[in-house]
Amino acid sequence: MGLDVGVVNIKYLERPDQPIYDFLGQLAEYDPENWGEVWEGNSIMETTRRWMLAKAREYIENNSLTRDEATTIISWINSLPWQGDTIMLHLGW
Repeated sequence: MGLDVGVVNIKYLERPDQPIYDFLGQLAEYDPENWGEVWEGNSIMETTRRWMLAKAREYIENNSLTRDEATTIISWINSLPWQGDTIMLHLGW
């Protein structure tokens, strides 16, 4: 067993517009056990691209989004600065 140490740097992205904003809000509420830390309006989670795309597809289907709205969300997810297929996100309200 070993000890892994990582440095977390937060690079804030442009505040997302709709429908991405609502997707992220629901994502934070949808599966809170995946959020590593939650405090005073802040959440940090580490996730995979596959998991996030699956949640996006569920969100798109459950909310009957248009093709343009779906493309906006999927494109935004794919444009994130992934480290391989993993990313750590901070959401602050």
